[in-house]
Amino acid sequence: ISKGGKVVNCHNMVDYVVKGYTQTLIAHVGGIVADAYQNDIVIQDCVNYGNIEIASDFEFASTTNNHMMDVGGVVGRINVDTNLENCSSKGSLNIQCRSSSNQTLYVGGIVGQLAKGTISGCVAYPAVEADKATDGTHSATILFALSDDTTNNSTNYVGGIVGNVPTGYTIENCTNNADNICKQPKGYETYCGGVTGHSNGTVTASHNKGAVSSHSTVTTFLGGLVGYIDSKTVVEGSTNAGRIYFVCPSNTCNMGGLASQVKSGASVNNCTNSGDVVLANPANN
Repeated sequence: ISKGGKVVNCHNMVDYVVKGYTQTLIAHVGGIVADAYQNDIVIQDCVNYGNIEIASDFEFASTTNNHMMDVGGVVGRINVDTNLENCSSKGSLNIQCRSSSNQTLYVGGIVGQLAKGTISGCVAYPAVEADKATDGTHSATILFALSDDTTNNSTNYVGGIVGNVPTGYTIENCTNNADNICKQPKGYETYCGGVTGHSNGTVTASHNKGAVSSHSTVTTFLGGLVGYIDSKTVVEGSTNAGRIYFVCPSNTCNMGGLASQVKSGASVNNCTNSGDVVLANPANN
């Protein structure tokens, strides 16, 4: 979408499947919009019903620094000041590709990557059982599971609403009802949360009701609301009611009902967790 564009009351009813080739540049995938990349954009009252699959025979192999793949139920990437309002997604996200580059992957039930802008009044719903993503053992509305032959040191951000919240930008009045599973056999770090994987911005009056799980052998930050709360983050009036479940075969387990870690300087006020927090098969803990 270019400058001043508006996308209002749009519905997507079809599935997207990306497979069978190697991507060496930036990749954006969204149920309604792939990439919002110029100023003064409004995306409002849109609904995605389609399932998005990044298949296991797709390889993300960027040869240029700072390239990324963004996958969102409604928008793949918001790269400029954009208002995303009252949108929802009811399909599944199934990301099981191979990554052979040291790049960044963003996955979100509503938006994959938020570089700038505000997300408000959005809801991620659980997919119907028949449409849930599966790796043959586990199923969820959002399944992020890099393949076993991944050979990278990428950093990954996975959230029920959005992969990340950057400094100076906001998620407000959003709710995730969908289950979220993060699996990574190799690589660098994964940030996984019921609302967002990582925040250095503002999260207000937002809620997670879906289970958040990790089956990972790399350093992982798993939280009911936010995977990792960075130093400039403000989280207010938000709740987690989803179960937090971490199968951790190494000493890289970081988990919490609201967040795995809260960095000095951040502010967390009037937030509650009512979900179970379960660490399974712990090692060195």
